Amino acid sequence: CWIEREDVTPPRKQDPKPGSQVSWHPGFRSHQLRGRVLAMIVLDALQDAIDTWSEITIVEGHPLADEYWHVTDMYENIKSKALNLETTHCNKIKEHVPERVCSTPLKGRTEFTPRAN
Repeated sequence: CWIEREDVTPPRKQDPKPGSQVSWHPGFRSHQLRGRVLAMIVLDALQDAIDTWSEITIVEGHPLADEYWHVTDMYENIKSKALNLETTHCNKIKEHVPERVCSTPLKGRTEFTPRAN
């Protein structure tokens, strides 16, 4: 960033904004912020994984047990519980949406999961 100073005279006249910047574009700072936020999410998840690996292998030794690597059982458990729900929000809006919306299992993964507590 250019900071106006009395003791420095640039050899070229400084432009008021970067070249080819359009008025509707927020600029590089929004991209930079979004990139840093995404990087922090990945780094936080990586730190959690390393902490888990470290704590468990100190107690149980190497290699790390399969239950910490393979999440298929956890996903199957969630899927079976979701398919066996009798009263869901989706059932309340069946007259407004096609039936397949309420009966087709969807796949999605995220670091943030709902908690009951």
